[in-house]
Amino acid sequence: MSLFGKRGGTPTPMAPTPSAAGAALLSPSRQLAQAIAALRRKAQDGTPRVLLCGPASSRSIETFHTLGCRVTVEGDAQPSIPMKAESESLDLILGFDALDLQSDTGARALAAEWVRVLKVGGALYLLVRREVTQAPPFLKIDVSEDGSLKLNTLVEPAPTIRIRQNADFSRLVAPLTVDEIALRRDGLREILCRKRG
Repeated sequence: MSLFGKRGGTPTPMAPTPSAAGAALLSPSRQLAQAIAALRRKAQDGTPRVLLCGPASSRSIETFHTLGCRVTVEGDAQPSIPMKAESESLDLILGFDALDLQSDTGARALAAEWVRVLKVGGALYLLVRREVTQAPPFLKIDVSEDGSLKLNTLVEPAPTIRIRQNADFSRLVAPLTVDEIALRRDGLREILCRKRG
């Protein structure tokens, strides 16, 4: 597992670029770009399935449809448990603003559902906070085909944000393997996990 960037290297600076009011355009995510490239390869032989957890944007749904994926959205603000998806049916799960807003019990239940619905060889991509003040309480995230992210602040009642350490995420998603944790300059952490055979 590589912490804070490429194996043996330093993290790539990824500072937010202001765009429209209430939104910030972020540099492309290397981890997400890799997951998208894997979906493109899978789409040549079938229809990969992607699950968006948390507030889903129409831009993200459109991006994955364009890649040839079947997209499912779980929960308007927070995913429901148990999820409707069948066991081992998903190639990629994107957990945006999902675990940060869950109690410890809720986070364990959600992570267990992700493990259940993810295919062997599938990936779980999480975007989580490092500190409470580094991102607004509720986000809707647009994903572009190059792995770029755009954070859109939602006007919702401020939920309790729970900050977890890297080791906490490794325990939460077990038996998934945490492949990489990258610290972004914008204060968010990217966590890429895989389900091994």
